[in-house]
Amino acid sequence: MSCEDDVVISARSIGKNYRLFNSPQERLKNYVSARFGKTYGQDFWALRGVSFEVRRGETFGIIGRNGSGKSTLLQLLAGILKPTEGELVVRGKVAGLLELGSGFNPELTGRENVFLQGAVLGVSRESLNNKLAEILDFADIGSFVDQPVKFYSSGMFVRLAFAVATSVEADILVIDEALAVGDVFFRQKCYERLEKLRVAGTAILLVSHSMSEVQEFCPKAILLQNGYSRFVGATLEAVNLYYLAQSHGEATDMVNSASNNLNETKDLDQYKSDYTKIIAQHELMPAKKIMGSGYVTCLGFQIFGDNKIPRFSFSQGEKLTVIAAYQSSVEIEIPVCGLVLRNEKNLIVHGKDSLQFDYIPVKAIEVGEFLIVEQTVSLNVAPGEYTLELGFASTTKEVFKTRHNIPYEEVMAQVKEQCILPNCASISVHCSMGKFPASLSHHGLCDLPGSFNITLSYELKE
Repeated sequence: MSCEDDVVISARSIGKNYRLFNSPQERLKNYVSARFGKTYGQDFWALRGVSFEVRRGETFGIIGRNGSGKSTLLQLLAGILKPTEGELVVRGKVAGLLELGSGFNPELTGRENVFLQGAVLGVSRESLNNKLAEILDFADIGSFVDQPVKFYSSGMFVRLAFAVATSVEADILVIDEALAVGDVFFRQKCYERLEKLRVAGTAILLVSHSMSEVQEFCPKAILLQNGYSRFVGATLEAVNLYYLAQSHGEATDMVNSASNNLNETKDLDQYKSDYTKIIAQHELMPAKKIMGSGYVTCLGFQIFGDNKIPRFSFSQGEKLTVIAAYQSSVEIEIPVCGLVLRNEKNLIVHGKDSLQFDYIPVKAIEVGEFLIVEQTVSLNVAPGEYTLELGFASTTKEVFKTRHNIPYEEVMAQVKEQCILPNCASISVHCSMGKFPASLSHHGLCDLPGSFNITLSYELKE
């Protein structure tokens, strides 16, 4: 079989255009006058210029923010829509797990919906009868199989839908966020089955907002942004670009906003020169949103992995390094700098600042002086996505000297927030061990230091 025969999806500069209207009347006028060459409304390209290939036995990720064109692309691949431009070739049967309960009739039982879904996918009733026991065993919904699916929980819905979609021997399987509903045990079963399908030659397209899931399962991915293909290739690079897109801002705006807080006697041209050097030296990204007193400005920040290479995707246990540059328009006796790591539920997983590191400044911060703050964290956390918050505060020498002798709450009451960057960036942490993404090195949010030992009964008798 040639390499070209291996290709099951071939997209060449495909695009999908919609005509948008401001009112029903405008839509009607467009319909009536179209035959005379006059049109109303405006074009909206939900997808344009997208090219990629997927081969047999390949797992391919599709990532992008809401509104990036993922759903439109899936509908094109499933044959629901036709591209307005470009060439799209899909070879073989396509099975999809696109939306919770999509294609299910809520009034029918689970068993009846199995045959309904099979019919939609072009599978004969006889073939489904032969596979029914396997499907129901995988779905593991017990006696509910003979109850109307309108009484099912979201987990039962997705288990049954996944069991059907992965049992029809499709050439292409498309999964859109469906696995996020299941628990860890179900996800492990899913990935085991997906791996078997991949080895058997099924091409798998995984659409997900979980970057750890995409990176663990898909060697290649496409990043969609505002309907265009920003990148197609190695998933690690696609994920890094995904996070970079949300963190990146305009450097010019930062120079202007930061310079407004400087002492009037400082030369603005010199400030811009110093600013540019710091940004270039540390490859800093400008901060979008800054809260605080206004006396301290964050010039920018960057997230690094090993070897000080900027990145946004990490394996469990790897070290995350954050560098941020600040400038103060007032004198500060003791700077207090730190970061906070939050999970997808907005819970603080980790937070630490320079007071807890017992960092002793060399001297007070002078007016207009630049500070480069560097902090490293070992990511001994569960796989998932995390947001970062950076902060710069100040306190006095007296508070710093007595911080171990007074309650923590009293210390923090005398620490003044100067510059806070809430949700300034996102990172992805993926599993560093095990064959499947659902394999965990520990349970819960964090991997806490500890030890383990077993004493056998005969050892006690000795």
